[in-house]
Formats: sequence, structure tokens, C-alpha cells
Amino acid sequence: MVDYTTYPTNTSASGDVADADIYGGTAGFFSFNYTITGEVFEDANGNGVEDSETGIGSVRLSLYTDNNNNGIIDGADMVIATTDTAPDGSYMFNAASGNYLIQVDTSDTDIPA
Repeated sequence: MVDYTTYPTNTSASGDVADADIYGGTAGFFSFNYTITGEVFEDANGNGVEDSETGIGSVRLSLYTDNNNNGIIDGADMVIATTDTAPDGSYMFNAASGNYLIQVDTSDTDIPA
């Protein structure tokens, strides 16, 4: 029986598998985490690019797995995390390697009309 509490705490990597540890000659459970970041902002000039525009804080976002890899949130996909944007509109999700979709809660009252 393996005592997982004796494994080191740094058995994850930020997108770099070279950082994985092997402890005592036994491979442990490794979770390779990646960071998904972005910003929700008011696109005042409508060009789809954040160019010195104001970020929107407190907007609810949902992170979905794109289980069927079609780029559309549908019945095959599931929410794995939610977060609210920071005051400057930035957000961050941590996830394993995979395909994901982010949905903005368009009914959120923090989004300007």
C-alpha cells in the first residue's frame, strides 16, 4: 500500500513535464496543470481587441470541457469550474491538458448594457 502523504508536494508542473518528480523509485500521481487566462472588457470601438479599453470586474465565467472537440458548448460538455473576473476584468482558470470553452454569463448585471 502506498502512503500518498509521504510524496512531495511539488509533483505538478506548469505545462512542463520535465518538472515531474519521481519519489523513492515509485511514480506518484502527477497532475499537469495549465493556466487559462484572459480579460473581459468593454469593446468600445468594436474591433474585438483589448486596446486600452476598460476591463469589467465581477463577471461570472464558466469553464467547460469540450468533450466532443466541436468548439461549441453543448450537451456533451460539462462545467468544471466557475470564477468571477477581478476588478480589472482579468480571470484565471487552472486545468489539466485538454480542450476547454469559456462562457460569459451574459445575464450578469455587471456587464454594461
